[in-house]
Amino acid sequence: MGEIRAGSRLNIVEISGFAWAETVRRAAEAMDSGAEADFAAYQDSLQAQVGDSQETGDELRRAGIVDAHGVMSPQWILAVHLAASAPLKASTVVQSNHAVPSVNESVHTEIGLAGGRGVGISYRRRISHQANGVVVTEVRNAVEVSFFLEEDAWAAVSQHFPDLRRLEPLPEATPGETAANATCTIHLDVSARPAFPAGSRPYISRRVWAVADQLYSAEAGPGGEAATSLTAVPATDIAREFAWSLLGAREYLGSAAERSVSA
Repeated sequence: MGEIRAGSRLNIVEISGFAWAETVRRAAEAMDSGAEADFAAYQDSLQAQVGDSQETGDELRRAGIVDAHGVMSPQWILAVHLAASAPLKASTVVQSNHAVPSVNESVHTEIGLAGGRGVGISYRRRISHQANGVVVTEVRNAVEVSFFLEEDAWAAVSQHFPDLRRLEPLPEATPGETAANATCTIHLDVSARPAFPAGSRPYISRRVWAVADQLYSAEAGPGGEAATSLTAVPATDIAREFAWSLLGAREYLGSAAERSVSA
């Protein structure tokens, strides 16, 4: 663990789930008390157990999260702050559905955006598709933390997508065939929560796609019924929807800020 991978758009650090939970805890202690509630809720959502303190401390030092004296890097304090409290967030869940059950997994990616920069958190779970839904069978003790410019948010949120460029329109395919042959589903959420005025409702956009020989947009049945309607869409549909959802979220935040000033 502690591996650092630098690309043209993303700088990625892979650490254990134990190390990330400890990073969140230390960042919460270093931040002002006003952010404690956000950190507490975020820490609870990790569902991580406490690992060996000495081993975890060594891992934090190797990854550059803390220095030789145990002092936390300001960059990592900011990273946790963005991950927990950024006003603009997006998340994806990519669930595979292969014929061999042992290879099916769910990859969760969450990004926070603010001030022209972004931080992403990705983690994997082994899953089993059963009659009553998806069951988590194993949680991998690893977390990928990515650092990027806000203009590269799509690269961050889609880094664990299948290769959508290979998909081609197949007009003869029917939705029923697609549902049976889908190799994975992709869930995308974009949300914005203004700091003021207090009690403002958040902006939320949610979409789901199925990947088979081509990409399909999945719509829930009337009244939120389990049955879905599948519509063939271009391979660029998720990127387009992400861009429009981010635009809507930014406009929502801007409008909330104007209301706060005029109040």
